[in-house]
Amino acid sequence: MGLKDMLTSEDTRRLLIEAPAARFLHGALRTEEEAAGLTRPWRMSEAGMRALGSCVAWHPGLYKQIGKTSAGMVLRLRTNSLEIALELVWDEEPSGTRAVLKDVDGKDPAAWKAHDGVSCTCDGRKLAFHEAGEGREVVSWYLDEDTLHPSWHLQRLPGFGPEHEVEIWLPCLRGVRLGRIWGDGTTLEPIEARPLCLVIGDSIAQGFVTEDPRHAWVAQWADSQNLDLLNLSVGGQVFEPQFFETLPEGLDVAQVIVELGANYRYEAYPESRLRFDVRTSLSALAARYPDAETYVLTPFPYREERYQTHPRSCMAKVAPVLEEECARHPYMKLVDGSHLSDRAPRAFADGCDHPGEKSQSTICRRFAYLTHPDTRSEEELAAAAGKILAHAPRRAFPLMEQAKRGSLAFLHVSEGSILARNAQGTEILFAPDAEEGKDALALQSHADRLLLLEPELASFAAEELGLTKKMPLHLAVYKGRRRCKVAKRYHIETLSKDAADEVSAFLHGKSERADAEILESLSGGTLLGGFDGDELVGVVGLRADGSIGPLEVKPEWRRRGWASALEGRLVNRLLAEGRVPWALIAPESKPSLRLHSELGFEVSPADEQCLLLRGNV
Repeated sequence: MGLKDMLTSEDTRRLLIEAPAARFLHGALRTEEEAAGLTRPWRMSEAGMRALGSCVAWHPGLYKQIGKTSAGMVLRLRTNSLEIALELVWDEEPSGTRAVLKDVDGKDPAAWKAHDGVSCTCDGRKLAFHEAGEGREVVSWYLDEDTLHPSWHLQRLPGFGPEHEVEIWLPCLRGVRLGRIWGDGTTLEPIEARPLCLVIGDSIAQGFVTEDPRHAWVAQWADSQNLDLLNLSVGGQVFEPQFFETLPEGLDVAQVIVELGANYRYEAYPESRLRFDVRTSLSALAARYPDAETYVLTPFPYREERYQTHPRSCMAKVAPVLEEECARHPYMKLVDGSHLSDRAPRAFADGCDHPGEKSQSTICRRFAYLTHPDTRSEEELAAAAGKILAHAPRRAFPLMEQAKRGSLAFLHVSEGSILARNAQGTEILFAPDAEEGKDALALQSHADRLLLLEPELASFAAEELGLTKKMPLHLAVYKGRRRCKVAKRYHIETLSKDAADEVSAFLHGKSERADAEILESLSGGTLLGGFDGDELVGVVGLRADGSIGPLEVKPEWRRRGWASALEGRLVNRLLAEGRVPWALIAPESKPSLRLHSELGFEVSPADEQCLLLRGNV
């Protein structure tokens, strides 16, 4: 018999343990006792609710509705029960919430979803999510992963199993009234409170369209910091000084996150008023929690297709004003929110303003990256990258070779992605973990040229970074240590800087890029020239990144073995220096691909790496 069935009979109900659900509540400032043994949890103080509904608030009617929701609240308990059940009464969905959700579900009520509910974790394991309903409901969860006794292989009896830590997240987009919690074990104990992560934000921080309230990025963040969440976020909210002045005193606040500003784009509002509101609000916050680590975010990305920014909005001034006003408080840290989520339509639940469920994890990861930057030295980053690349697949070879030469500045190094920049300004990304690769590009990349060793991220780089020109490339790596055979009849020598005029004349009519690369090889002492008597008939060199190229032979001297001889001689030179010859070759360069295969290079498909360029490069 399941626990919910046991609740239907007084005889079996007496076998259960029970307690008021409010006993286990975290993330609420106060509670109110109501009829029928129900308790209303409030995340807003009474003064805070009055401020939200005051005549000077932007949208007092909306704010009063949203302030009543249970965003960020969680029940935390320990129990040895096999199954638990929670009694609650759902509030009606606020009309202001539905106005936003229509952008997700459409206007047909038959297609509407709650996008909200209660979710449970047991010892960190995600259990069933229960979508928000109507009226009174009892929801239950089975806690044990293994229902059999490990020694006897018999059904485990309630109360004789291990103790579990359970979290039940209450809905973000509506309120609830709490009744009882029941268990079929012998213990139901509250988990002690932790210091607070206090969040003051708008609908994104409140948890709009995250589906599961546990998935809201601020909930993920607070949990990662081992903090309880007190979420004072309200959909449609902006910087309202009268609300900041009501922030409660006497709380153990370890961190504060302020995520406001996006809603200024919808209405006309003067910059002078914006500056006053931000300055007054942040000053009140600083006075209330002077010792708390405080982060102030600039607005997240948004799209203009559905809702265009009001022509007299102060939206363009929000980020600079936040930066200036944050600087008045040394302990406040400004966080650039414009790269915390992606800009592509698929990243938004509603296609324009609200990051979807998957994007919540992206925001949390990138927020951690910006607020806790890597403090390793250049030498430590290079050493860490070397260890990772030593076991990397073939496509990482260009990055590995340049790392060996010490010619890279590492921007990001982790097991999931490595982003580096060479002396020529080309960035290189190796990312076995695609999400980490996207994070590194979004937060660290500023290049006009990106050698992407993960071509599946090319569309992301085009959308997020503007690198819209894509050049697929073959990677050719010389196999083994065997020297190439070069006939003695080919006279080949290293060209010095004194040959610059001769080389320039040889290059007359070639592409500007080829000219620059060959002259760069000449200045570096890595350019070989082939001569027939005194006539320079061909050249080959090394690019600054250590790859072979370009190779040029005069048209009248082609098909006489000069290309093979020049490259073979360069290969032998590199082998003698203990280096591995390699090249990147465009797919349309068929003669070059054929030459490298004949010389003993292993040529990879062109879908393993590509060069991305900004549109004007």
